[in-house]
Amino acid sequence: MRINLGIRRRLAPLFDNDQRKIELANSLLFTLTGTPVLYYGDEIGMGDNTNLPDRDGLRTPMQWNDGPNAGFSSSKPFVEVITGDHGCRKVNVADQLARKDSLLHSMKRMIAIRKEHPALVMERSHGSTSVIHQSQFMFGKIQMKSCWY
Repeated sequence: MRINLGIRRRLAPLFDNDQRKIELANSLLFTLTGTPVLYYGDEIGMGDNTNLPDRDGLRTPMQWNDGPNAGFSSSKPFVEVITGDHGCRKVNVADQLARKDSLLHSMKRMIAIRKEHPALVMERSHGSTSVIHQSQFMFGKIQMKSCWY
């Protein structure tokens, strides 16, 4: 059986669950041209299960709360819920909604900043860069001139 090619890990484990590093990586993602893509769970710092084959380690149930099956379902999930440092007892949506300094709130702010600044969503613009929102490490492309291909 051939496996999918590509990254089989989530951002949180790759960055040792360091929220500032995860925020920095996402802020860079949001300043690139094109459509930024987040996989579910990355907005809260979910981990992965590397014991599962192929990309199944990333297809674990969303961690909505710290209850049974991470609040995903009252039935037994198709794959085990993540445990340990990235498990639902430590990383879940309900807890992060309650904390203003959480990764989830940082991601919401970054998305809002991207939407507020047209220079961040313009395609194929060229120009210099500057800090737009220092507390979020958000950099924006200040459009000096446009080149349309």
